[in-house]
Amino acid sequence: IENYMKLQNMRFNERFTLHVEVEEAVRRKKILTFLLQPFVENALYHGLEPQVGRGNIWVRGWLDGETLMFTVEDDGVGMEDLSVLENGYGIRNVRERISLHYGETYGFTAESEKGKGTKITVMLPSERREEKYVPVSGD
Repeated sequence: IENYMKLQNMRFNERFTLHVEVEEAVRRKKILTFLLQPFVENALYHGLEPQVGRGNIWVRGWLDGETLMFTVEDDGVGMEDLSVLENGYGIRNVRERISLHYGETYGFTAESEKGKGTKITVMLPSERREEKYVPVSGD
């Protein structure tokens, strides 16, 4: 995410500031790749890029009991209809990957207000579940 934002700031003349506030214990955890980046991309392209002037994206991560919590928040243009999140391939892909890998209990929520920005909250288990494999009969 940090490298992605460096590239985008080169492209957009340093218009955006990334704030990363992730607890050290969370930084040591492993999660599926590219779960948060699509939300950062959406924040930049749909939240910040359309507005005039500078903008901010905050990526936060913390442990809440047995749940890893992440937020991706921007102070961009916001949106009235959150169903548009399901129109993009990247966000649909993230929802499906979380569900398949971690189970239906986990996923993300979105909140937004026109003119004030958007906040995505991602919930994942703090420990990876161990897959149980059953041998194929006859092997």
